[in-house]
Amino acid sequence: MFTRKGQLTFSGVLMLMDALIIFLSFTISYWIRFLSGWILVPKGIPPYFYYFSASVAVGILWVFIFWMVGLYESRQVMTSDEEIYRVAKGTVVGLVAIMAFSFFYREVVWSRLVLGLATTIGFVLLSIERILAVKVYRWLMKKYGLGLKRAGLAGNGETAQKILEQIEKHPEYGYRIDLLIGISGCCNASQQEGKPRIDLARTEDLSALVDQHSLDTLFIVLPQQNQGQVSDIVNAIEHRQIELKFVPDLIGIISHDTSVSQLGDIPLINLRVVPISDWDLLIKRAFDISSSILFLTILSPLMMVLAGLVKLGSKGPAFYSQERVGYDGTTFQMYKFRSMRMDAEDQSGPVWAKDGDPRRTRLGSFMRKYSLDELPQFYNVLKGDMSLVGPRPERPFFVAKFREQIPRYASRHKVKSGVTGWAQINGLRGDTSIIERTKYDIFYIEHWSLLMDIKILFKTVIQVLFPNNAY
Repeated sequence: MFTRKGQLTFSGVLMLMDALIIFLSFTISYWIRFLSGWILVPKGIPPYFYYFSASVAVGILWVFIFWMVGLYESRQVMTSDEEIYRVAKGTVVGLVAIMAFSFFYREVVWSRLVLGLATTIGFVLLSIERILAVKVYRWLMKKYGLGLKRAGLAGNGETAQKILEQIEKHPEYGYRIDLLIGISGCCNASQQEGKPRIDLARTEDLSALVDQHSLDTLFIVLPQQNQGQVSDIVNAIEHRQIELKFVPDLIGIISHDTSVSQLGDIPLINLRVVPISDWDLLIKRAFDISSSILFLTILSPLMMVLAGLVKLGSKGPAFYSQERVGYDGTTFQMYKFRSMRMDAEDQSGPVWAKDGDPRRTRLGSFMRKYSLDELPQFYNVLKGDMSLVGPRPERPFFVAKFREQIPRYASRHKVKSGVTGWAQINGLRGDTSIIERTKYDIFYIEHWSLLMDIKILFKTVIQVLFPNNAY
């Protein structure tokens, strides 16, 4: 199996590729600036060796910075937009480092245009490389088990079955279940076709079992009444180099918004935390105002063109407003470019849009695919009805329905609704599970940071340019 050693080799190849791309970017930039003839060179052409040596130094520096921001670390979840975000972060830090170096060492004089071109070209080429690397990495993971840890699962029940399903469905989490283990006096091993099962007569035998199957990780999933045996399991494999993952039997109240902290030397499981503080809301609002003004200024020509095309393309107004539920359960009018016929819900009443929805206009289909119909919501953000990032607002009809059916659904309204959100960049757009969307929205509220908002906006831009399930 192509395991962690192979993963280190893969990361090493990436380091080498990154360094070569950075060197290539400087070479291309030097050619554009001094040799292409596209730009005047009034002070003469500097020697290429000067920029060659600089590119080697910058390549080493940037690879080190990329390592610092986690571009070569062992991955559990690896996506293209996450990689591009990290490349952008590393590129910005690298550029700042070079500018600082140039400031303190005045004898080093680089062409600003070469530096700017190299940074831009480098970012584009590195991003393309990372997109391809993700595809190659996933292929190696599925075919050869690249980076996967051999894992055992001790216990059974609903939670154990969920773990099996998730790991089977998402190899990018970094695990492969090789063994299902039953614990004496507790439960038989879980069942899954093709997986070996062993029911231990004694907990003490677990140590030999770990060695026999070369397990890297053990998931302990016991019913609540048997969780006293966890200490016996830990003691049985105390001297083995193996990760232990204990899953509490609290499936009814714990979701993926749960976190762990310390109170002195006492570990705590945080089942629920206070949402964004007043100070956080002030920072978030300042970011919303400045960013929405910037977006409206840049996008106003495009919005004028779209408004004209909507008006010419079908009967009815260019803009469409709809009542939505926002912060603290209050309602507001959310603005969009009209993408459907005026009589879209006369027969059906309130319904979600679906893939291939016949109610859409021809231009509406295009706008919805690239989320262009959402652009007027920047005005909602400027007004204060919405935020750039937050849970997507629903109509009162659906809110009343979901509030009764879905636990903690009302918690989504503890912050302003967003033009985009954590759920949306994780593929939960359109006619997808509202239960899963709610979990992601609550996770966002309880883990908010300004950097997280910027990250979500960055990933949203990537998904708008390369849409998957927008309709």
